[in-house]
Amino acid sequence: MDPPILQEPPEQKHKEGPNMLALVEEKKIDSADQKIQRLKDDIREYLRGQNNGEELLKLEYAFEDISTHHGNQIRKSGEPTLIHPLRVAWSICEVGLDPPTVIVALLHDLIEDTEITKEQIRTRYGDWYAYMVDGLTKITSPKATKGQSQLNLEATYHKMLSTMVKDVRILFIKMFDRLDNMRDMAPMPRHKQRRISHETYNVYVPLAKRLGLEKICQEYTELCFKYLYPNRYEKTVEKLQDLKKERQSAVQEMCGLLQGTLRDSNLSHTDVDPIFVHPEAYIQKLEVDKILEGFRILVENSPATYQVLGALHTSFRAVPLKIRDFISNPRWDGYKGLQTEIIVDGEVTFIEIVSREMHALNWHGIMAYWKGTPSELAEYYRIYLEQIDDIVGEKEPRMEEVLRYSQAEQIQVFTPRGEVRFFPKGATVLDFAYHIHTDLGNTCIGALVNAPRGRATHAKDKRVSRERELFDGESVRILTNSSIKPHRNWLKHIVTAKSKNEILRALRIQNTIRTRLFWENSLRKELRELGEEEDSFLGSPSFRDALRQDGLSFEEFLERIGTKKIQARRFFKKYDLVSEGKLDRREWQERFLNPFFSSKSPEFLIEDVNDPFLRFAQCCSPLPGDRVMGRLTDEQDLEIHRIQCHTIKKEGHPISTGWSLLREDKPKIRKIHLTAEDKPGVLYKITKVIKNNGAGILHIQSGRVENDASINIRLEPTTVESYHKILLQLRSLKIVKKII
Repeated sequence: MDPPILQEPPEQKHKEGPNMLALVEEKKIDSADQKIQRLKDDIREYLRGQNNGEELLKLEYAFEDISTHHGNQIRKSGEPTLIHPLRVAWSICEVGLDPPTVIVALLHDLIEDTEITKEQIRTRYGDWYAYMVDGLTKITSPKATKGQSQLNLEATYHKMLSTMVKDVRILFIKMFDRLDNMRDMAPMPRHKQRRISHETYNVYVPLAKRLGLEKICQEYTELCFKYLYPNRYEKTVEKLQDLKKERQSAVQEMCGLLQGTLRDSNLSHTDVDPIFVHPEAYIQKLEVDKILEGFRILVENSPATYQVLGALHTSFRAVPLKIRDFISNPRWDGYKGLQTEIIVDGEVTFIEIVSREMHALNWHGIMAYWKGTPSELAEYYRIYLEQIDDIVGEKEPRMEEVLRYSQAEQIQVFTPRGEVRFFPKGATVLDFAYHIHTDLGNTCIGALVNAPRGRATHAKDKRVSRERELFDGESVRILTNSSIKPHRNWLKHIVTAKSKNEILRALRIQNTIRTRLFWENSLRKELRELGEEEDSFLGSPSFRDALRQDGLSFEEFLERIGTKKIQARRFFKKYDLVSEGKLDRREWQERFLNPFFSSKSPEFLIEDVNDPFLRFAQCCSPLPGDRVMGRLTDEQDLEIHRIQCHTIKKEGHPISTGWSLLREDKPKIRKIHLTAEDKPGVLYKITKVIKNNGAGILHIQSGRVENDASINIRLEPTTVESYHKILLQLRSLKIVKKII
C-alpha cells in the first residue's frame, strides 16, 4: 500500500499552519517518489525475467529520458507526470506483453509533451521505436478552431489506426494510456471530463469490445458512467449494493445447489462463482432491476466443460434454445466457453462454463493471443485488422466506418474446406468472394450455399446470386465467369471496405483503359480530318521523336490531349509533323464551311446507360434524350451533366456527348428507378403517367429510404421514344425528387 499522507488535525490549523502544510507537501513528494521507484523496480524485474540484455539497456535509457524530460511536469491530480508512463508500462507488464512494448509505453508521451523529436528517438532507440512513439503522438495545431480540432482528432485516429494495422501493440499501449488517464480524471474541469468520457465511450469502448478486451472495456464503461452521469452513477452503485445484500442468502443457496450437483457427479476441481452485475451495465438503463447475472463455473480443461454441461442438464431443467457452444466456434470477439440457462431453485439462471485458460483469454482478448506477429493471431482478430487496413488505406480517414465495423454484429461463414471466416452482419456473396481473392470477386456471378462437396453440379437449388446476403453458419463456394467485369452497381451490394476498395480499383483500371481509348480515338479522328494516315503517322519516327523532345510517353500525350492541356494541332505545328497547307485548310473549313454545311458530331456517344465508364451527375440528373455534356473525373470515368447544368461549366473541360441509344427503334424491356415524396397516391400518379403513354408495367417494387419512397419499375417492351416521354413527364411531377 502507498504510505498515508499526513492530514493536519483541525484544531492545529491556526497554531501550526505553515509548518504543517510544508510537512504535508514533503510527505506527498516522498509518497510520489516511492511510487515511482517501486514502479521502476517492478518493471525492471519483469524485463529481467524476459532475459534480454539489449532491451534491459534500452529500459535504463527510457527511465533516464522520461525522468529528465517529464521530471518537472505535474498532472492535474498533483502527481508527477512521470508516474503516468510508468503506470502504463506496468499495465503492459501485467498482461505479459514483450519488452519492446513496455519500453514504447514508457516513451509514449515524449514527442507530444516534451522537446524530444522523432529523429532523436530513432537515433537513441532505433526505427521501430520512433515509428511506434510517433504513431502514439496526437496531431495538434496551435490555437485550433473547433472545426480544426475535430479534423486533428480524425487525423490522429487515422494515424493511430494506420500504425495499429502494421503493429497492433500500439493499440495495447493506447488502451492502457486512455485507461490510466480516465482513472485520474477527478481533478479535471467538468467539461473536459464529459468530452473525454464521450470520446472514450464512442471510440475506445467499441474497439475494446471488438478485440475481446473485456476487462478494459468494463472499466472504461464504468468510468464513463461515473463522469457523464455522476448522480445516477452514485444511485446505481448504492442500489446494486442494497440488492446484493438482499439476495446474498439466495445466491449462496443457489451456489450450493450447483456445487452439490457437480460434487455428486464426481466433477472435482471446479469452482462456482456468482457473476454480479457491474454498474457499467446500467449506463443506458434507468431502472436497476437485478444484481445477479448468473454463475461462472471454472474447470481444468475443455473436455471438462462438456462434462459439467451434461451434469447440469441432467440435474436441472434446461431452457430450450439457450445453449451456446463458443468453444468449437469462438465468438467474433474471440470469446470461448459454453453458455446455457437452467432453472435453479425456481429461477431461470444463466450459466457460463469455461476452463481457467479460457477465462484468462476472454478477459484479455487479443492481448492474450499476441505472440509477436499478426500472422499468429486468431482468425477473428486478423480479419478485423485486415478490415481496418482496408479502411485506413483510403484517401480520407473514416473513423465512423471503423466504429461501424467494431459495433456490427458478426457472422461466421465457412469455405468449402471448412475454414471459418468472419464478416459483419449484412455481408453478401460478393463480400465473401473478394475476401478470398480479388480475382474471385472481379469475376463472381454467384455462389453455391451449403452444397455437398463433390456434388456442385447437382446442387442447382443451392445456387444464389452475388448480391445475396450471407447468414451465420453457411458454407459458400464462389462461382465465376471470366468474361464478367465489376460494375459500379456492385457497390450497392457489399458492406466490407475490402470489397469496396477492390471494386473501385477494378473500375479505375477499366475506366483508364476506356479513357485512353477515347483519347486515342479523338486523336485519330483529328488526323483523319487533317488527311493523315493514322497508323503510319502514330508509328513514324518523327512523331516518336517529338514526344521524346517534350518528355512525354504516348499515354501521357494522350492524357494531355484529352484534358485539353495540349492542343494536337499546335503540337503538330510545333514539330512540323503536318504540312502548313493541311493545317490551314482544316482551320478554314471549320471557320467557314462547317457552320453552314454540317454540325459537329459528338465526341462521345452513350450506347448504354449502365456502362460502368459513365456516371450520371446527381446535381442535374440527366435522362436519355436530354442535351448533355460529359466531364472526365479524377476516377477516370465520364460524368454526364445536362447541358444547362452550372457544374459542368465550372469544372474541367467539357466533352460534347450524345445519345446513340436514341437511334434504337426496337422495343425492349426498360427500367425506371425513382425517389419520390412518401405521400398517399404517389404510386397512382406515377403509374398513370406510364399508362397514358401506352406502356405496360411488368413489375413494381416500393420501399422507404429515410423519409422518401424508393420505387423500382420494370416496363414491358417499350420504344426509346416512348420511354423518353415517360421519363420527362415523371420528372415534371412535383412529388418526384430524383430519377435514375
